[in-house]
Amino acid sequence: MKHLSEKKGSALIASLLIAILVGSIAGLYLESARQEYKMAHRARMNMEAINVAEIGAEDALFAITNDDWTGWTSGAAGYTKTITNMPYGWRGEPRWVDVFVETADPQAPKIVVDARIQHRMGFEVSNQIRIDLSKGGLFANGLTARDSVRMNGNQVGVDSYNSNDGAYNAASNRNDNGSVASVSVAVDAVNLQNADVWGYVATGGSSPLVGNNGSVRGADTPGGVKVDPNRVTGDFYAEFPSVSNPPLSAPVTSVPSGNGTHFLAAPAYELSSLAASGNVYYQISGDVTMVVNGDMDLSGGASITILPGSSLSLYISGDLDVTGTGFVNTNVIPSDLIVYSTAPDDGSQTIKVSGNGVIAAAVYAPYAAVEMKGSGSGGAMYGAVIANSILMSGNFEFHFDEALKDLGGSEDFSMDQWRILYAQSDRYSDVLGLASTGL
Repeated sequence: MKHLSEKKGSALIASLLIAILVGSIAGLYLESARQEYKMAHRARMNMEAINVAEIGAEDALFAITNDDWTGWTSGAAGYTKTITNMPYGWRGEPRWVDVFVETADPQAPKIVVDARIQHRMGFEVSNQIRIDLSKGGLFANGLTARDSVRMNGNQVGVDSYNSNDGAYNAASNRNDNGSVASVSVAVDAVNLQNADVWGYVATGGSSPLVGNNGSVRGADTPGGVKVDPNRVTGDFYAEFPSVSNPPLSAPVTSVPSGNGTHFLAAPAYELSSLAASGNVYYQISGDVTMVVNGDMDLSGGASITILPGSSLSLYISGDLDVTGTGFVNTNVIPSDLIVYSTAPDDGSQTIKVSGNGVIAAAVYAPYAAVEMKGSGSGGAMYGAVIANSILMSGNFEFHFDEALKDLGGSEDFSMDQWRILYAQSDRYSDVLGLASTGL
């Protein structure tokens, strides 16, 4: 039989054990709540850090655009700056950014921004963004869409060449830079189906859809690989400036419409529309600018031929329908036939190239639906296309002319890439230290 004192001792020990257990549970709960609190604030601070980084990027863009490096520190590879006078964040959180601008290539500067936010509990969150700029021309890629690129059929292909080295030749002048791109983040932004791309594919966020007989390859792609991951990216960005009709001095306002050959040799033409069918042949002599404030239709054998040593710059606001050999660029140099769309709205314009014709041209139509359709022995296009949407189908080949990359350049910078550096392997340990090492 236990004494009363022994019973009290046992009760005391049990109470202590319960108190320890309850305290431990409470401690675990409090620690869990603390961690959840930190995680919630880390998520908030992570998003805020992107906004803070963009402030640093804007400061860098101002310096680049205006060539004003006041307040920056110069180094071997570029300029650095720490911005500490940021508006304080939630409950007075201090925020600052380190910015590096690489200027080794003045035509293609690069920006890296490291943004940091410090919580009052002492922990810190940082985020980095990288922006690549360039002064390249409009046609940096072969096929570029604001919305989608679709390829239908089993004999559809994309590759590249350089017209500075002569005409396209599958054996001697064929390169693996036949780029296809879309800024859209949609899952089907680029749908190749069974097309073969000898080059690169880029989208705004998704992977291209490739059929069983399709491919994305290059000369450096290992054997047996159908879709080379090194030639597919999901961070594509591009800008699409609008185009207006150029000023014309005393333009010719009409052209002959009867059968026969008609020479168009005036420097400028401005037409309300142009429709030709049958045995109507226009020949461009000299450097000609043509503005069509409506539709243009060449069918049934009618054609416009750019004579040797001549060029045509066509500005059109309506639909353009070219069947068969509607455009004949005898120079076979795409830069000698440039089509600029002046249509203002998405989906308001359609540009069609169909039949067995071969066209060498550069097409800039960021709000138009461009359709390239082959048939019979097939059609082909040499040059570049920028559109709202692009459709290729039915035995059609597209050959990107790399010589067009510098065409239509300007003094304004365009953004080639803007991305958040999520992966640790992509991040820079010392942004300010890049001034002496570069990217």
